[in-house]
Amino acid sequence: MKTYGVLDRITDGKYGTILAEEIGKEFIVKKDELPKGSLEGTWFNLIIEHGELKSITINQTLTKNRKVRIESTLDRLRKKSGSKYRK
Repeated sequence: MKTYGVLDRITDGKYGTILAEEIGKEFIVKKDELPKGSLEGTWFNLIIEHGELKSITINQTLTKNRKVRIESTLDRLRKKSGSKYRK
């Protein structure tokens, strides 16, 4: 099965947690088994067979699109924040 997942976190500098939202699973992978250049927030193309992760490749397009969307949302929130009262 092919699906997508995001590197949610790296724990103890040794393990990466990949969340595959579409199928509701999380995979713990040794950091050295992640593709080179993987950072928290990186999106992957995943191949899963019999419930096990068989292949991980970085999806550059999805990573970039999600990052742009998050930055846009944060910008919008920053513009809204601030007190409505004068000092």
